[in-house]
Amino acid sequence: MLSAVCVPLHVGRTTSVWQTTIRNPDGGTVAIVTQTQIALPDGTGDGGE
Repeated sequence: MLSAVCVPLHVGRTTSVWQTTIRNPDGGTVAIVTQTQIALPDGTGDGGE
């Protein structure tokens, strides 16, 4: 079975960057994924509350 660990590299007010490392049962790295996410306002004008 594969396992994955995801850690934040940067968490800001509107963006965050996460790195996920996927490993095989022997502990070998299968993949490293880095993703950037953006938090968009909900459009209501109330700050999302």
